[in-house]
Amino acid sequence: MKNTILNLTETYLQLVEAPPTLIRRVGLFHREKLPLGDVLEIHSINRDAVTCDEVMIYFSCADDREFLISEFDKNFSNVMKFLREKFPGIENWREVIKGPPFEHRIVTLWKNADGSDPKGA
Repeated sequence: MKNTILNLTETYLQLVEAPPTLIRRVGLFHREKLPLGDVLEIHSINRDAVTCDEVMIYFSCADDREFLISEFDKNFSNVMKFLREKFPGIENWREVIKGPPFEHRIVTLWKNADGSDPKGA
């Protein structure tokens, strides 16, 4: 029998199709939900430290909610493939954030100009 160690700090991203919702789970008990229809802006943020370089995607909503996912979250690449179809322009999230070493950068990837739901989200 294989021994399984449960990682209580692991972060996992999940998509629900109807209504389109992004779920971020941290460990067993913490869960955040983001209905994609609530998104007003999407930004790419880098955190360049001595020991690691991390790119995060930041979502802001009309009700001042904020939602952040990291390229280190499990299922991140599948989530980004799905989000490209809903939010055109975010497909270059990694390229647009590049800059000089140790420089903190924030780049707007997508902005909802008219307040409507993004592509049926």
